[in-house]
Amino acid sequence: MSNHIWLFAFLVLSVLLIPMGCDGNDTVPPKDTGDTPPPGGSTPAEDTTPPEGSASSGDTAPTGYTGAAWSGDNVKELVTLRGHDKYVVAVVFSPDGKMLASMSSDKTIKVWDVSNWALLTTLSGRGGSANALAFSPDSKTLAAASSDYKIKLWDVATWTVKAALSGHTKWPISLAYSPDGKTLASGGADMTVRLWDVASATQKAMQIGHQFDVYAVAFSPDGRTLAWGGFEGKMMLWDVSAAKGTVELEKVINDVRALAFSPDGKTLAAGKFDSTIRLFDMSSGEIKARLSDHEAYMRTIPFSPDGRTIVSASKGNKTITFWDVSSGKEIYRIEDLDDYIFSAAFSPDGRMLAAGSRDKTVKIWSVIKP
Repeated sequence: MSNHIWLFAFLVLSVLLIPMGCDGNDTVPPKDTGDTPPPGGSTPAEDTTPPEGSASSGDTAPTGYTGAAWSGDNVKELVTLRGHDKYVVAVVFSPDGKMLASMSSDKTIKVWDVSNWALLTTLSGRGGSANALAFSPDSKTLAAASSDYKIKLWDVATWTVKAALSGHTKWPISLAYSPDGKTLASGGADMTVRLWDVASATQKAMQIGHQFDVYAVAFSPDGRTLAWGGFEGKMMLWDVSAAKGTVELEKVINDVRALAFSPDGKTLAAGKFDSTIRLFDMSSGEIKARLSDHEAYMRTIPFSPDGRTIVSASKGNKTITFWDVSSGKEIYRIEDLDDYIFSAAFSPDGRMLAAGSRDKTVKIWSVIKP
């Protein structure tokens, strides 16, 4: 009799415990009425999943966190840049740290002088794309999507277009330069990933046959691997150095909104539509942490230059959250923002954070790590 009782108890516990580690049915958040996807693109489905907890809900975060939580002395607002007429959807610092570019739904790009925050120039004619803005590694070129589905390469010295890359049949949504600056990767609403030779302004490779808009592209620091993902599709890795085919990093990780490699290339961060960020160990392909930020809806999830910190932003409660990468723990939160954040970027020295907001501004904070 006692053996039957123990067997019954074991079966009950098995049924209760197995779903706790399951992460195979990811869903997407509610449609963002303030941020319409590019024409021809997919639209996220309605999400009925309740909000998750804090860092690493459902996955085990790595150990080793020894740092203290930050305070207001570590993150202080410096300046608010105004001038755009609509949402600021992307921000990016030049690698030399001298400029900050901001892209807006008003179809302009503004470039700011970081030394005094003066406006250097306003570029017109960009497209309604999501994250299609990138400086070349030498800071001499600014790549940006335009309204005619082309990618314009702006000469920073003269602010004239020195080349226009043609090939996408719908909006280019994401851009990333290779570390050596010779290749530009683009993902689009035409469900393609393209590699461009910058010197000749020609397409040199393309991945087709996808069933989703390619919403994020990111090069590994060694330039050998390109990661991408997007609406209703899997996150993929492409060995661009050997021109090999793509592989899926994790079969259940779909609906990717943002991607970023850590500076040392050992970690790949994937921001999903379910308001979580997965941190992947590139050597094993395993998830080593999952960060959950309530209603996070940001197109970028930047690592700090030292790789110790990653940032997410929340649409629901209008906050920006700083996470310790080694532990997956929240270490600081900027609260009471005027509106939610679309994009954020660390300065090359890690001492500033810029954020593009739905309130038409770019906000800048100083960052002093403990």
